Amino acid sequence: MGMVPVARNEPMSEIIIDSPSNRATPLSIDVRILLLFCLFGLAISAAILPLFTPDDVSWVVSHIE
Repeated sequence: MGMVPVARNEPMSEIIIDSPSNRATPLSIDVRILLLFCLFGLAISAAILPLFTPDDVSWVVSHIE
């Protein structure tokens, strides 16, 4: 006779956590650099935006089209 597979008595959550589809793949260097530049741009925008007065912002928004 052949060997009988042994059933694993683990909770379903453990089986889902160990599945290969849930493992995060490491990001390549290019993607990391791109994300850092985007984060840097957002930080600069957040630092500069409060320096403008609401009149300046409304003037720029009114001319966008």
